[in-house]
Amino acid sequence: MMKSSKRKAIVLTIVLTMICSCFIENKTVYADDGMGVKEVVTFGQSSYVIKTDGTLWVAGRNDRGQLGVGTTSNVTTKAQVLTDVSKVVLGMYDCAYAIKTDGSLWVTGDNLDGQLGDMRSYYGKITTWKQVLTGVSQVATAGANAYVLKIDGTLWVAGNNLYGILGDGTAEIVATWKQVLTNVSQIVATNSHSAYVLKKDGSLWVAGNNSYGQLGDGTTTNVNTWKQVLTGVSQIVYTRDKMFVLKTDGTLWGAGLNSSGELGDGTITNVKTWKKLLSGVKLVQSNYYNTFVLKTDGTLWATGKNDYGQLGVGTTTDIKTWKQVLTGVSKFGGYGYSTYAVKTNGTLWITGFNSKGELGDGTTTDVKAWKQVMTDVDQVLEDSSCAYVIKKDGTLWVTGSNSSGQLGDGTITKVTTWKPILTEVKKIIGVSGDAYAIKTDGTLWVTGNNKYGQLGDGTTTNILSWCPSEAKKLSSIAVTTPPTKATYIEGENFDAAGMVVTATYNNGTTAVVNGTVDNGDNLTTETNSITIRYTEDGITKTVTQPITVTPKLLSSIEITKAPDKTVYFEGENFDVAGMIVMATYEDGSTTAVNGVVTNGTALAKGTDSVTVSYTKNGVTKTAVQPITVNAKQLISIAVTTAPTKATYTEGENFDATGMVVTATYSNDTTAIITGTADNGNSLTVGMNSVNISYTENGVTKITTQPIIVNAKKLVSIAITTAPTKTEYVEGENFDTTGMVITATYNNGMTAVILETVNDGSNLAAGTTSVAISYTEGGTTQTILQSITVSSKSLEQALDLNCVQGKELLVPFYVMGASHLNDVVFTLQYEAANLEVIDLVSQTKKKEISIGIVNGTGIEILSYTPGEIKFRVNKEIVNGKTWSGNLNIFKFKAKITGNTSFITKYN
Repeated sequence: MMKSSKRKAIVLTIVLTMICSCFIENKTVYADDGMGVKEVVTFGQSSYVIKTDGTLWVAGRNDRGQLGVGTTSNVTTKAQVLTDVSKVVLGMYDCAYAIKTDGSLWVTGDNLDGQLGDMRSYYGKITTWKQVLTGVSQVATAGANAYVLKIDGTLWVAGNNLYGILGDGTAEIVATWKQVLTNVSQIVATNSHSAYVLKKDGSLWVAGNNSYGQLGDGTTTNVNTWKQVLTGVSQIVYTRDKMFVLKTDGTLWGAGLNSSGELGDGTITNVKTWKKLLSGVKLVQSNYYNTFVLKTDGTLWATGKNDYGQLGVGTTTDIKTWKQVLTGVSKFGGYGYSTYAVKTNGTLWITGFNSKGELGDGTTTDVKAWKQVMTDVDQVLEDSSCAYVIKKDGTLWVTGSNSSGQLGDGTITKVTTWKPILTEVKKIIGVSGDAYAIKTDGTLWVTGNNKYGQLGDGTTTNILSWCPSEAKKLSSIAVTTPPTKATYIEGENFDAAGMVVTATYNNGTTAVVNGTVDNGDNLTTETNSITIRYTEDGITKTVTQPITVTPKLLSSIEITKAPDKTVYFEGENFDVAGMIVMATYEDGSTTAVNGVVTNGTALAKGTDSVTVSYTKNGVTKTAVQPITVNAKQLISIAVTTAPTKATYTEGENFDATGMVVTATYSNDTTAIITGTADNGNSLTVGMNSVNISYTENGVTKITTQPIIVNAKKLVSIAITTAPTKTEYVEGENFDTTGMVITATYNNGMTAVILETVNDGSNLAAGTTSVAISYTEGGTTQTILQSITVSSKSLEQALDLNCVQGKELLVPFYVMGASHLNDVVFTLQYEAANLEVIDLVSQTKKKEISIGIVNGTGIEILSYTPGEIKFRVNKEIVNGKTWSGNLNIFKFKAKITGNTSFITKYN
């Protein structure tokens, strides 16, 4: 048994299949269509950069080996650690997971609770990236727990398993990757140690902490084995101590903590069973103790905690019932106390906490009602007490806390009014004082907290102004001054005189450079631009320069050298190999030309010449080349595609289905023809081929097609007519009278056969079938015939004397019983004479109820006045019998005198 984890409460909320986010609220930045940086992931002062070539680069804090560079020393200059990486996910406790493009999973860092799934390093750490799984599509982490979703839909887990959050039926550490579910499409694990799984069929499954009823199973009991609680679910929306799901019909359902009315059901009572809350829902976000919903009609609704006016209703009073607060909204988000909404017209609206100026309205006063502060907004990100906006034109605007220089304006002074700071920005991320921006050209720019070197600039000094994360690199080139000459006659070479080429670098600097012309020689009329290339430090950039090329006019063409081949068979195509065609232009110049066109396709017998044509700038000229064309002859035939069927059973006929026979002729052409199978009827054992023949123009050719012919074999038997008798009493023998058994062979033939009954003697009660076998050619086939075998029913009468008011013990005795488990025992008595006071008197406790009597093997099946039925769970050794009292009933006499009993069993 694994040691239980010493780590407790603080856990990251994670999602395997992310639901659509209103703002950029995850800690990952993408730049798929740029050069250089594709993705940045950062947490805990460690940063990971995936470049467009798939290489992974790391920097920052490394005390647990989380960067995977082979040491535990911090890294201040980005170091390459892996290749072919498509995704990186970080764990709460200083560990990292990387998925490669081939689906392999690689891990590094802290493994104190087994969260890396590597038993060899359990209770320790890994300092160099190590492969642990294959076939992985997504990874998510929650505290010291990890969840892996494979491409095949299976869910694998590892980690400390607090509250049974891994759902493996325990609350013990799982240090080796363990499969727990199949057909999974989404997994969510929360910072309150609760986990939720959405399967592909829309069913919702839960596990882990349930202290507030957040699992929605109607209890507050923790669950350590995955449990289904809902169907028809399309998305899981994660938060702390409460959960929301969207169903396929657009309804919103919730469960869990509701202390501030964040579920919007009109109460502040926790909800233990999933409750329908709203309909027509598109997006949901719940922050600490309040919740926002964007409906499909663009209205924004809110409920819950409102102590800083973050709901935007004009007060700081909490709300317990959903209330519409805005219209025309396209996206929204916030950090819990400050809220931001972007309308479909691009305007930015804010409300809530504003002590650091994070709302950007020019003050540090909290805002209680929604206020417009900006237009043309594309993206919004809030990081604790500061905020970033990317406008539709790519400019980056900032406001709020700036204590580490995270706004990048050159100071550490807070900003209270939105301020433009950077251009051409595509994505932005801010994490606890350090910020990263990816520009449209793929370059990464950084600013802010750099205590552990996480910004990767080679220092541990905070950066106060946005700057490139990497050394100066070539970004692009441009022709800033065109060449003197722009118009040419075809055949001339490009002249670069007067042209100026300027290079631009990732840090914004420029320089005049000497480019190389790629396609400037022997210009043609198809050329409308030339390509200029420049390479620096292994990076190559190109630019095009427009030009105009005018044509020369064609006067005539002449075949100055005949082609290598001038004699052909009918059906061949004319071959220009070796032929030289000279073109003469109006200016008197000549040149050998390519790209001539002829009428020499599929030459006919007797053709004595072909016409050669050449077109230049809309003018076509021709010349004639003499040739000889002879008739073609059949040379051979071959089976080029084997028939579908290659193996036969004796007596079958050859089947040519799927077979393609190709004829080859003297002109090296081929054609698909229809051959004849000469010996393909009534195949015999031992034949290994059939002859295929074809005749054309008096010439016959033959080829063979390999086959295999096997003897027929018994495939199956079937009961085609059931026996006359199918119902028996135990002890009888099976009667085959009337039964017909038919055998089927591998060649499709059938025959009535004589069977063998394997187990038809002395039939036992409860037998449901007998086995019928038949053997032929060393092959045995067996089939079952359904029957019914009933038990013999036994009955015995008993008379006893009784005295009114006195107790009377009545034993139930059996003799020579061979089995008990499937027998129902019945005691009938005169209810007018007797009152039952104990159904099983051999126990100390008085038994008067239906059910299993503990410690006896007796189960009371029914008890009505005058009749008691029971069963005894007792095994009897095969071949043995048992006699004795099964039960003793206790009655109280209502009369004095004789009374009757009947015992039965069947």
